This record gives sequence, C-alpha cells and structure tokens, in this order.
Amino acid sequence: TNGHKSFIELGGQTFLARCIEDLSKKDYSDVYIVLNQSSLEHPAITQLLETYKTTALQITCVVQENPTGMGDALLAVAKQIPDITQEEYFGVIGAYTLNAGLVVSELESVIYNQDNPSSHAVLAAPTKEPWNYGILELAGESPQAATPEDAEPYIQQTTAIVEKPKAGKEPSNIKIQLAYVLGKSFWQTLTHTAKDQYSFETALNQTMKDESVYAWVAPKSLPSLKYAWNLLRFQKTILQAQEKTTIHPTARVADSVIIDDSTGPIVIDEQAQISDFAKITGPAYIGKNVFVGDYSFIRQSSIEKDATVGANTELVRSVILAGATVHFGYIADSIIGEQAKIGAGLITANKRIDRGEIRTKLKGSMTETGKRQLGVIVGNKAQIGVGVRTMPGILISPESTILPGSVLDKNT
Repeated sequence: TNGHKSFIELGGQTFLARCIEDLSKKDYSDVYIVLNQSSLEHPAITQLLETYKTTALQITCVVQENPTGMGDALLAVAKQIPDITQEEYFGVIGAYTLNAGLVVSELESVIYNQDNPSSHAVLAAPTKEPWNYGILELAGESPQAATPEDAEPYIQQTTAIVEKPKAGKEPSNIKIQLAYVLGKSFWQTLTHTAKDQYSFETALNQTMKDESVYAWVAPKSLPSLKYAWNLLRFQKTILQAQEKTTIHPTARVADSVIIDDSTGPIVIDEQAQISDFAKITGPAYIGKNVFVGDYSFIRQSSIEKDATVGANTELVRSVILAGATVHFGYIADSIIGEQAKIGAGLITANKRIDRGEIRTKLKGSMTETGKRQLGVIVGNKAQIGVGVRTMPGILISPESTILPGSVLDKNT
C-alpha cells in the first residue's frame, strides 16, 4: 500500500484506525503517532484526525525527520513533546496491533502487580524459531503447560535481550514483541545510548540490567505483518470479529443472491452492488462501492472499497484491496493489491501437489511461509493479462505486467 503498512484497509478500516479505536475503548486519552513527512499527508491520517477531533482521545502526530529505528522515533517524541518524559509511565505499541488497548492494559497490570513490583513491562511470547527474533533471558524457569492448549499467561522477570541468537545458544524460547509500558527512567537511558538503528533495543537491554523489568508472557504471539501473506491471518481475525450480518440500506443486493452466514457474519457496506445469482458465504466483507457480478461465489473473503469482482468469479479466503478489478476466474488464498487489474481467466493454484508447506523466494533465498494453502500475491497497480495461471506462493511485483496466457512458476 502507499505509505506505512498500518494504512492498509481491511474490512473497511485501516489497521491504524483499529489500533486507535481499541485504545479509545480502554479510555486512553493521549496517543502520539510517529511518522515521516509524506505519511503526515496520507488520507488515512487525515481521516483519523477528523474522526477523533471532537472526542476525549487526543491524537498528536510527531514527524520523524530521518527515521533510524524505534529509539530515534521515541527521541523525536521527547523532543517535540517534552512533557511526556515527566510522566510516570508511557506505552509503546505497533500501529497495526488490533487489540492495542487490551495489550497496554495488561502490561500496566504488570507494573502495578504487588507480587512483582516493576518499573517497566514488556510483552513476550514463545517461539519455535528463537534464532529469528530478539530473545529474552529470564530469571528462573518458565512454567511449562502440559499441552499448548493449556498454556496460560504468566509474569517473569527479564535480565537481558539477545538478538537473533545462534541455534542451540538461545537463552530461552521467549521472544519479545512490539508492546511495552516503560517508566520515565527509560528516557535517560535512551538519551545516553549510542544513536543507531537498534538504540531502543540497546537501551532496553541496559534497563534490564539496571532495573526491574518484567515480561507478560502470552501463550501466543501477536500477529506480524513482516510478510505479505501475514495479511491473510489478520483478515481471518477481522472477519471473525464482525458482530453480525449487516447490509447497508444503500447497498443493492439482487433478490436471487444467496447470503449464507451459517459459518460467520457477512457485512455488505454502503453503495455495494451484488448482482444476480451470486453467493456469499461468511465470514465475509463487501466494501463501499464494490461491484460483485452475476454467478460469482465469494467465500470467507474481503473485498475492499471501489473494487470490482466480475461475473463468474470464485473467490476463496482471499483479499481484494481497494480499487482492484478481477473477473471470471478462480482466486484462492490470495491477495490482490490496490488498483491491480486482473484479466479474465486467472486461475491460482493454492496447494502443492504433495500438500507440503509452500515456500517462496525472497531476497535470493527460499522462505518458508508456514502455510499449506497460499495462492498468488499481486502488488499494487500490477496488470495481468487474460488466461494467466499461477503456481502456489507466487509473488507479483507492484506495477508489473504479466502477458496473456502466462503460466507463472517463479516470482516476477
């Protein structure tokens, strides 16, 4: 998407808006959004500021002139809003955290826990690949659940962070996550830390050595947006969270359309048009001004605003982003980027013949996706000709052109 990944709109709302909304529900009153100058003028920010202009939640945008990591982002806040450094505590969270209010409040409860008095709290979770993350060194043994399903959150003191330890040399299997509640002493530590991309992590590591820092260890990690296919996990969460099936009064749904919400709610937004004999199976979201053509079959998918899904299209567990157009084809476990134009007859293979885990090439090496079902991921404004076939896990670059009749077995 244009701008930060938190500006991606899914289910009719950007990740950033969902994050702020959840903080608002927990009665947080001051939110500082750190962004670069170009993002300041993005419609997602403009709309967000307008939405909360007359509410109790005060949003302040802080411009980071030359982004060099999260430490630099926090120092930009301290420079432009110096009063924040006098607050007893402050929270830091990723802009695409859907349940931000809940996470921050849980970390606050760690601070005020009488059995574990602490000046700072961090979010953490177990991982099977500790060599890929910042791993916590813990004081004492972690409780072990009989099965993953029995796991419960617990609080444990931390003594250090080890960034991407070598396999077999990990201090634990507990990775740190992008959610913190920190005391005001952290500002001084950060200020005296050498300025580089990892100054925040360095300052936090030093704080763990000098002060009491506890981790709230959740049974599962927060969803990540590191890779494009991670968007499909977010989509599933968002669609399942829809409260009930609703059809906006301005939407036009033909009498012959089948709305099957037996497996989850379906939301059809304003000015959407669903044509004759289409079928929609929930959970699903049909966005503003979306057109769905005759005889199309939409299953567990989201179609964002101004997108077009033409006649005779089957869409399965997929995301069609804003302004994209597709018609007459089979699109499964896929993501179609904003304003992409897909010619008739696109067929996506979403499973390997041997049903093994799908891998795709990134930066010259094969990367595990962790998925056994993954179709195609099409970049923004890409153009795909008629009759194209794609193998599982294919990535198509933004603004690229795929010739008619192509069979893609490599990323392009």
